Parts: sequence; C-alpha cells; structure tokens
Amino acid sequence: MLNKKEKGIIKKLRINSRTQLTKIGRELNIPTSTVFKITKDLERDIIQKYISLIDFDKLNYYFRIFLVSNSTKKKEFESFLVKDSRVNNIYKISGSYDLISEIILKNRKEMESFLEEIKRFKIKEKSIFYIIEECKKESFLNF
Repeated sequence: MLNKKEKGIIKKLRINSRTQLTKIGRELNIPTSTVFKITKDLERDIIQKYISLIDFDKLNYYFRIFLVSNSTKKKEFESFLVKDSRVNNIYKISGSYDLISEIILKNRKEMESFLEEIKRFKIKEKSIFYIIEECKKESFLNF
C-alpha cells in the first residue's frame, strides 16, 4: 500500500516524468532528499520506466487499430507481432481470443498490407476496432 508521499510523487511523475525532484519536493512540502529516496524505491518496485506519450497524428500515423485475434500458429504470430515496429502494444487475453494488439499505421493501404501479411499465421478469428477519438489517456493512479 502506498503512503501519502509516495502517491503524491507518483501523481507528479505521471503528469510529467521529467519534473525535477526539487520541484516535486517543493510542491509536496517534502525534502528533496526524501523525494529522491522514495523515487529510487519506487523505481525498484513500481515504476517500470519513464516514457514519452506520442501524438501519432502529428507524425502522420492516422490509423490506429486494435486487432483482437485467435491464431492456430499462436507462438509464431505472437513472435511476429513482438518484432513488428508497427505494433505498439500486445496483450494476451482470456476468452475466445488469444491476443489484443494495438497497431499504428499511416493509412488504409498500410493497414490492408498488414492484414494481408498476417494471413500466413492462419488467423481463425479476428476483429478490428478503429480508434476514432481518444477520450482518456494514461491517467490511472493520478490520485
């Protein structure tokens, strides 16, 4: 269970992971040395990495899809997805499907090419969901 200081530090880092520890300490009324120690402890157990959230549209990647799939060649398909640079996230799931994959593409042609490419993995079932608009992003544990 996180204490109040840890929650405050996580909140500040979730808003902007590049915030200086001195600023976090000042805003939370905690000594910088304490913020540093707590942050190091959190990095050992809870914080996996610091990342940048990208606006894909500004990089001309306008197609963002979620592919829900079930393949007869599970391991090969998963390995392909892990290595493919167009795939942003992959999740193993329960139920009648095996995986949910988030794929980032520039246009419809690129999407059709990707879907053609994965046919070799004997996809038994698949559903494709197009992201039309992001309503909420990365705000869990924003205490």
